[in-house]
Amino acid sequence: MYTDEHGTFILRWAITKNGKRIVAKDKPFKIYISKNK
Repeated sequence: MYTDEHGTFILRWAITKNGKRIVAKDKPFKIYISKNK
């Protein structure tokens, strides 16, 4: 997980804590989990 000025995001694919892989099929490359208001 990463954070920038817009919020917390993962890249197009990421490994979760329990080892699963999340893969986003399309763009955007950043998938925001929580956005800063």
